[in-house]
Amino acid sequence: MADTITLYNVKVGRDGVQLKMSASGKDYAQFVALWSSSRKDRAGQREYGPTKYVTVNVFGFEAQDLAASVTANDYLDITGTIEHFTWQSDNGPRDSWTIFADRVTRPLPRAQQHQQQPNNNAWGTAPSTGGFGAQEDVPF
Repeated sequence: MADTITLYNVKVGRDGVQLKMSASGKDYAQFVALWSSSRKDRAGQREYGPTKYVTVNVFGFEAQDLAASVTANDYLDITGTIEHFTWQSDNGPRDSWTIFADRVTRPLPRAQQHQQQPNNNAWGTAPSTGGFGAQEDVPF
């Protein structure tokens, strides 16, 4: 059973994005995302959980764009279905997690996440007070 998940601000692994071909001859992009969680403890200190390594597969026309524009150590936001795979190896049972991405985007820089953008006009400048048709003392 697959569940939908969104991971924010995850780091692309050291091998970057690799363009591969499926058995049916279709291109797809694959990379490892490093994902960890954190929370504040009762004292207000941040606690970090273990880093998880999740394989991400991107199919369709986005695969080539992703492979051409994303490199190792870039940060991404990923939404897709996540599946857990288990198998038996010579060293015992193994497992992995894979996200089949529906959407991959670059995160908004943290400095801009809570800033309101100025209301610029078509000329790229902030609206001025006064000017054509402006009234200094509006009676209502």
